[in-house]
Parts: sequence; C-alpha cells; structure tokens
Amino acid sequence: MSRKEPSAGTVAGEPAPAGTDSIQDAPVADVAGLLRRFRVRSGLSQEALAEVSGLSVAAIRTLEGGRRRSPRPETITALTNALHLSDTEGRLLELAARRPLVADQNGVPRELPAAIADFTGRDRQLDELLRLLRDPYVVAPSIVVSAVSGMGGIGKTTLAVQAGRLAADEFPDGQLYVNLRGGTGQPLHPRDALGQLLRSLGVRPGGDTDDVQVLARRFRTALAGRRALIVLDDAAGVSQVEPLLPGAAGVAVVITSRQRLSVLPGVQHLDLGVLTEDEALRLLGAVVGPGLITGDRVAARKVVQHCGCLPLAIRIAGGQCRRTPAGLRDLAHRLADDRLAALTDVHRSLSLSLTALAASNGLDIAAAKAFPMLTLFEGDHFPHRAAAKVLNTSLATAETLLERLVDVNLLQTPAPRQYKFHDLVRDLGRSMAHAELTEPELSDLRLRELRCYLGMLWRYAELTSKLDPYQAFATPSWSADAAELSDHPRILTWLDAELQNLVRLIRAAVKGGDDEQLLAVQLALGMPHLAGRLLRFAEASEALTAVATSSIEMDVRYEQGLHYWTGHLRADLGFEAEGIEWLRSALTMARRINEPYQLAATLLDLNYCLVRVGQAAEATLLIEEAREPVIESGLEWLEVAADIAVGTLAGVAGELELQRQVFKRVVELLPTRYSPSVVIIHLYTIAQSFLDSGQSAEAAAVLADALARSREGKTVAIEADLLYELGRSFAAVTDWERAVQAFVDGAEVAAQFPAEQKEAGLLHQLGGALERLGKHLEAVEAWERALLLYERVADPKAAEVRGLLGGGS
Repeated sequence: MSRKEPSAGTVAGEPAPAGTDSIQDAPVADVAGLLRRFRVRSGLSQEALAEVSGLSVAAIRTLEGGRRRSPRPETITALTNALHLSDTEGRLLELAARRPLVADQNGVPRELPAAIADFTGRDRQLDELLRLLRDPYVVAPSIVVSAVSGMGGIGKTTLAVQAGRLAADEFPDGQLYVNLRGGTGQPLHPRDALGQLLRSLGVRPGGDTDDVQVLARRFRTALAGRRALIVLDDAAGVSQVEPLLPGAAGVAVVITSRQRLSVLPGVQHLDLGVLTEDEALRLLGAVVGPGLITGDRVAARKVVQHCGCLPLAIRIAGGQCRRTPAGLRDLAHRLADDRLAALTDVHRSLSLSLTALAASNGLDIAAAKAFPMLTLFEGDHFPHRAAAKVLNTSLATAETLLERLVDVNLLQTPAPRQYKFHDLVRDLGRSMAHAELTEPELSDLRLRELRCYLGMLWRYAELTSKLDPYQAFATPSWSADAAELSDHPRILTWLDAELQNLVRLIRAAVKGGDDEQLLAVQLALGMPHLAGRLLRFAEASEALTAVATSSIEMDVRYEQGLHYWTGHLRADLGFEAEGIEWLRSALTMARRINEPYQLAATLLDLNYCLVRVGQAAEATLLIEEAREPVIESGLEWLEVAADIAVGTLAGVAGELELQRQVFKRVVELLPTRYSPSVVIIHLYTIAQSFLDSGQSAEAAAVLADALARSREGKTVAIEADLLYELGRSFAAVTDWERAVQAFVDGAEVAAQFPAEQKEAGLLHQLGGALERLGKHLEAVEAWERALLLYERVADPKAAEVRGLLGGGS
C-alpha cells in the first residue's frame, strides 16, 4: 500500500503507531474512541453522562465498548449536547457514526479516507478551505481548484480530507480520492489516475485507454452536470494534475503536493507551515495524553522543539514515549542526542522528496546536488549571495536552484533573497554533506562563506571611507568578492540584515584553521565602520572581543586596531572602565607603530573615557600629546574630535564660556566633516559634556538637534541614548513630567535592540522620575523591570536598584 501524508492529530487520545505516516495507516476515528475521550475530558463518569444525556448506562457502555458503531442521529445529538461539544467536535462524532462506504446504495462514490479524531492547530486553514468548498461560486465562476502545499509530514492530506469530510454534503454526486504518489519517486501516471476516476464514476474506460487526452475528455464528460469533490493527494507536479481537472462548474478539486503548483491556472494556494509551539503541545497531548504534558511541560516543550513542530515528527515521537513523566523526559533526551535516528520515518519521508527531485530533469538534479551544501549554513537564515558563493555559481543560477528547493518545500524563504531550512530538513542535509564531502572540501565551503561576508563588509567601507589603516583596499583587496557592487545603501541594508550572521561567523572562525582565523580578524576590523553607520554597537563589540581575546597571531597593526576598536565600542556601550583598559593597550601599540591616525584616534578616545570616569588631569596630558599627530596627519575630522575634547575639558574645569564657544564652532563644522551618523555621535558627546557641567538647557538643545537628525536618517538605535540624556536634562531642572516622557520613549526604543543593553538604565531613571512625581507604584514597577534586566547581565547597578526597592545590596 502506498503511503500518504500523516494526520495532524490522533484518534481518541491514543498514540499513532511508530512508523505510520498516512491517514489510512493512522487509527480510525470511531464513536467508541471519540466518546471516551470527550467524556473523560468533561470529567463525567459513564453513569453521570447517561443521566445528563437521557440515555441508559448500558447504552453508554455499549457505545464506548465498540459493540455498537453506528448509533442513531438522535443519540449523537443527545451526546453532543450533554458533552457541550463544539460544532467541529459534534461533526466529527456524527461522521464517525456513519458507516464508511466506497459507494452508497445509489452508486455514488464516497471515497474519502476515514475522519481523523484530533485535528490540531489548523483552524484558520481549515476555515479557508471550507469557505472555498462550501461557497465555490464566490471564489470562481467555474470549477474551484485549491492546492495545499508543504513539506513532507506537515499534514497536507489530513487537512484536505478533513475539509472534504466536513463539506461532503455540498457534493451529493460523490467525493473521489486518488493517491498520486508524487512523493514516492514512482508517481502515478495520469493515464492510470484517469482510469481509476472513471471507474469510480461508473464509466468503463473502453477504446484507446493509453491515450491520456481521450481519457481526460471522457472524464470531463462524465462529470458534466454533477456536483462532486475530487481530492488529488500527493501530486508530483502540474503535468501530472492537469489532465485530471474537470471542465464544468459544480466540481471542486483539492490537490495536495510537496511542491507549490504555482503555474496551475486558477488555483487557490494554501501553503501549510509547521505548527506553533502551543499547537504542537496540544498535538503531543493528544498523542501521549494531556495529563502528561501538564505534569512536565518543560520536557514536553523540548520534545516539540526537537521535532521542529512538525506534525509527523510529533506523532512518531509521541508513539515512542512511555506514558510517564520520566518517559517524556527520556524522549526529550533521545531526540536531543540524535533526532534523525529517533525519527526514522521523518527521515524517510524527507529523503523521498529529495530522491524524487534528484530523479527529475537537469535543474532538479542540480538543486538536489546543491541541497546538502546549503544545509551547512548556520543561523536562522542565509542570504542568496552567500549561497551563490558557497555553490561557486552565479547569483542568477543560485537563485534558480534555491527557488526550486522552495518549490518542493525543502527550503523556506522568510524574506526576499533570504532562505532557511526546517531543523529536520537541515539535519538530513548535514548528514548527507558529512558523508559525501571530505574535511578539506567542508573547510573550503566555510572559507567561501567567510569571503562573501568579508567582501560585502569591506566593499561598503571602500565606497564610504577614504581611510584604509590596514591596507584593506590593497591587492588583493579584502573587498574582492563584492567588487562589482557600487550601491552602498543597498550593501548597508544587506549588512544590517546579516549582523547576527556576521557575529556568528567571526566567533566560529576564531576557532578554525589559520585561513579562517585571518578572515575572522579582517571581518572584525570591518565591523566598527558598519556599527558607526547603523549606530548599533553591541554586535560589533561582541565580534571584536571574541577576536581580541583569542590567541591568534597577527600583524601588530591588526592587533592595535582590534584593541582600539574594542575599547572604543565598550565605551560607546557605557562601559568606560573596560574601554580604558583596552585603549591603554592600544595606545602602547600605537606609539610603537607610530602611524599618525591610529595614534591620534587612540589618544582622543582614551581622553574621552578618562574624562567620563573623572580623571581629567591625565586626559589633559593626552590632548597635548594628540596635537602633533593630528596636525601631522592632516585629517580634518581629527581636528574636530580634538576640539570636542578641549571643550569637554573646559567644562570640567568650569570654563563654561570657553566650552560654549568651542562647541558652537564644532557644531557648525560637524556636517562638513562627518557622515550624518558620526555627527549624531559627536552631538551626543557634546550634550553629555553640557550636562556634566550643569548646562541642561544647552544640552537639551543639542539633543533635540541630534534626535531630529537621527529620525531623519532612521538610525533608530541611537535614539535610546539621546532620550536617556534628554531625560537627564529635564530632571536636572526638575521638569519631571518631561523627564518621564523622555525615559518612557527611550525605553520603548531600547526594547527593540536588546543586545545594546540600554533598556535597564532607562527604566532605572524612569523609576526615579516617577518617584519624584509621587507615583510610587509605577516607580516600583519600573525598578523591578530594570532589576530583572540588570541581573540577566550581572550589571553591578542591580545592587542600587535593589536598595531603591528596599531589598538591600
């Protein structure tokens, strides 16, 4: 018997036997099982149900014992009312009470497989499909064709049959079902499918039964004037299905397929994804018993997560679970160790999809060959460009191969030109890759991916900066793999979407071979330029720290750059003390290298950090030392940075008029010397200096300017810092209402960028402002949220908040 798609649920709360993956292999929903499950759920004994339903106890026992399988309609109605069943549950009980027939007494075909008792997590899709079947003329003037697509094991057949069963009364002339075996590698020929359909309609094929077109015409003629439903299950593709479509109104067709039948004319598409985690838990509860899920929800969540929320995997895994909490925990451990081994039928189902692809035409064969290499990508997605580099092919060819894998539901596309694999599909591909590829080949694939990201990172730097302290633009250029690109805003958008992947790649490459480690260093040195444009510093800081703290041997220029940028970014994130340590180390190396820009930049950054921690005397000496390389370098932007340092020190010394004069000149020069994002950073620094010297009105004006520039440039992340300082400026003049609003707005922005770790500080200050307004309960709420965030990262400021909450330190 050929196999079909699995159910998204089970019958009567019983598990599916291990290895089943079709409706016909799954337990059949019968009155006994359904009634027992619904009664137990309601908390009624057999005697109590008999009393509230008006039936005898003997009748209840006979039904639950399976000795009477087709009770009268009035009995079903009484039970439905007594058990307070939903419309769908009552319909299931009614369908289970019907005697299954291939054809009724009038010869009308009734071929849909038996109803499934538990149908979990597909309410929206079921409603959509039922809307098409119950009111087809609203959707299309003639025949209605709906195609349900999705990966193997997702529950396509279950959905189609469930909808067909519930809408059966709309099709009094029959419901036909054909398994097209598209996922088996040996799909049913259209000629054979037509022969089966004609026989179901009572028509002898006759004549030239090998001519598909002749058979198709007879089939369309046989359906003329009938209201019938046809379920074409597990279609291999459009060419297999087209001859099977009727030609007259009143007939509806539901097709399931592992690939999206996008070129089929007039089709209504329904793409089926995995269950949500809560839906998956309900399904697991139906398999192993809801009490077991309630008893150990942590283990249950691990099970469904390891199953990737795939219905087939959940049913198979649940069937292997001993009905105890320890059994559920053991199942979670086994899935964590080797889920492909534990879910062999899932492995087989997915392998069939790949086998069918590899046995097709040239494009499909190429896509099947690319599949295992693509599954080696880590992270929650991979970009089209990186796939092309790894496959060593053009962007156009790569996109064709990727979209073909999407078509057959082996690959997903969460965003334009971004792709991801379901966890179980990725496991399958990786097992194939490690079996087929040698270690040098695997290493070469990793290097290709790294070079793709390196090219994009440094091509952006090359297009937007004339500064090249590491000879990145020399031959061979670090940007070589993206040399054909010239649209730097488009590159920035790409890099923004890839920040997490960049960090992941750098951290992994640090632990690789010499070639990978060198690429990790080069990638890390490109991250600060990107962070400065996006005004997001956490990801770059993480990447730089990973490389700077490693034992990689490297050119002293690279090492100095790593230490400098690590210190710079730690200070940007508010960790000035850490920044000072890194910058002191960077300064030692910069003095040895004696390259003017690197020396001056390091001196100026260290000056900033020292001022922030109250060490103005040492900071003043550094400004004096920085003047010579600033003049020697001839770099105008460093002169402006030096002026900001002078103005800041003037504020510390109480020379407020000098501070204002210096900053006025700087604010006028900034737009002529820096990119918009760097202008905002310098305005932020100036506002901090004004605040620290007690000039809150001046600070507020500078911050308003910076906020306007940030919103115009859509550099959202930096707004959290600006609003933090704006709140401080309002608090300094006891304008608590405006301070609260600034801190609230800042916390909302910061929550969008949790890696920056800004939200806790804003909530901390918000609590203080609310307390000043006499809103104690709201202040406590803000402090409690701040404390939770501080404790997650072991921030010492947690002790201060605990004190505010009355909990001591």
